Amino acid sequence: MPRVDQDQRVPRVPDVGDDPVAARDAAAAQVRQAADAIAAELRVVVPRVVELQVRGLVAAWGRLSPEERHAVERAARAAGSRAAADLAEAWEVESAKPLPEQRHGPLEFLRSLRRYPTEVLSAAGIPAVRRDRFMEERFPDDVYGLIVERFLELPGGTGANLHALHLAWGVGRALWVKAEQAVRARQGSGTKRGLGGVADKAGP
Repeated sequence: MPRVDQDQRVPRVPDVGDDPVAARDAAAAQVRQAADAIAAELRVVVPRVVELQVRGLVAAWGRLSPEERHAVERAARAAGSRAAADLAEAWEVESAKPLPEQRHGPLEFLRSLRRYPTEVLSAAGIPAVRRDRFMEERFPDDVYGLIVERFLELPGGTGANLHALHLAWGVGRALWVKAEQAVRARQGSGTKRGLGGVADKAGP
């Protein structure tokens, strides 16, 4: 998938066309391809994100010795590896379900990323940061303000490719819904026409 600018708009969902079954199958394939690519990209991006988030707060606090900082960096690398495996595997489990049974999008898994750098920072004795009341009430465990709710909010531009993949996944899923509805509507109208013909023949 191509990289995108931060201000790129969400693409328009294509029309279903004259063959909703083909459109539905193509959309399902697009969703599957994007979901697989998201899992692969999470394995690449997430370790870097954890390291950047930890490094940024350690530098902002500025009170660790060089030895302590090296220890925290090692812990961040280990936490990043765990986070990548956990998030990618959880997303793979969800995205492997049939489309009608999928209830969670990739951004919901992204929000859980915060606990990994939080554990590293807390173990290193880094104090919590001040947050606004809304965020404190909504995410009381996010004491370092690390929650990310969009891929483009990931530090260092690391989420650009994930953002593009997320758009492809979302458009494919929306098209699948439209095509599925069109298939059902066509099947329903066909049934009604068939019943009408039977009723005509059964009449006086």
